[in-house]
Amino acid sequence: MKIYAMSDIHGCLDAFLNALSLVDLEDKNNKLVLWGDYIHGGGDSYGVVEKIMELKKKYKSRVIVLMGNHEESAIDSGVIVDDYSVNEEYDEKRDKKCLGFISHLELHYKYKDMTRAKIKKYIKKKYKVDIDIMNVKLDPELITSIKNTKGFAPAYHMNKTHWVSIIIDKVKDTKIKDLIKMSYERVEKWKNYYFHCKK
Repeated sequence: MKIYAMSDIHGCLDAFLNALSLVDLEDKNNKLVLWGDYIHGGGDSYGVVEKIMELKKKYKSRVIVLMGNHEESAIDSGVIVDDYSVNEEYDEKRDKKCLGFISHLELHYKYKDMTRAKIKKYIKKKYKVDIDIMNVKLDPELITSIKNTKGFAPAYHMNKTHWVSIIIDKVKDTKIKDLIKMSYERVEKWKNYYFHCKK
């Protein structure tokens, strides 16, 4: 089994298609995990999202599509093509369709029943790479109180009011698990609120 992973496509459709040519999803044991940030920057945000929609429809559970901070920003603003976009023209019909799709994306993906420590150990052994930090979404007041303490830092590549980075080796596993649980609950609460407002 192979797990392919991609992120930060940012509207670069040609580059995305080139990368996809290396992905074998005809093998039913393989998966593709897309980690977010599909829009803003490359000139064809709609094309990228529409391609992802096509992949999801065809391969279903073998394609895991997660929400990035740019998708979250688009949901907050209510449009995909905005001031972040480069050389893109707003298309109401395509924007509404793509926005509807990204609004239902998950913010997390659990592969088997592994703790963060086990995942880190597995990836280091298999790919010879270390995972140093992870981001969690927490109450802004809690973030203010911990973001500059040992084991924490202002969120990497995320909204620093709502997210904080955990330096994994400097925080106890029990504390990390508690924060992951809090983050999960906060994300679910946000999604439920969003969908309620959209009805």
